[in-house]
Amino acid sequence: MQQVASLIAALIAGLLVASNLTGCSTFQDPYERPGTWAPEGVNDANLRAMIADPNDLALGRGTERSLAVEAVPPVARLLSGHRPALPTESASGLGSETQSQATPQGGTGNAGQ
Repeated sequence: MQQVASLIAALIAGLLVASNLTGCSTFQDPYERPGTWAPEGVNDANLRAMIADPNDLALGRGTERSLAVEAVPPVARLLSGHRPALPTESASGLGSETQSQATPQGGTGNAGQ
C-alpha cells in the first residue's frame, strides 16, 4: 500500500516538473505574453474604413454589376414554395438505391418552371 502511495506521489511530482519544463504558464493568458500580437482597435478601424457613408448602415447601397433579372425566378420559386425536387442520383455511389423524391404540395415537380 505504501509503495502505491509513493508511486503516485512520484508520478504527480514528475508531471509537475514536466509541465514546468514546457514553458507554459497556466496563470498567464498566452495573448498577454511579451512580444505577442494584440488587437488594438483593429475591428473599429476596419468598420470605419468600410463605412464611407454612415447612411449606408440604415439604407444600404445597390450595385450596378448585378443582373436582378437572373435572381427573380429562383427567388419567386422559393417564396411560392415551388422549388424543384432534389436529384435522386449520388455521384459517390453510396446509397445508390433508387429513391423517389416527394413532390411539393400543389405541384408535379419541375414541370413548367
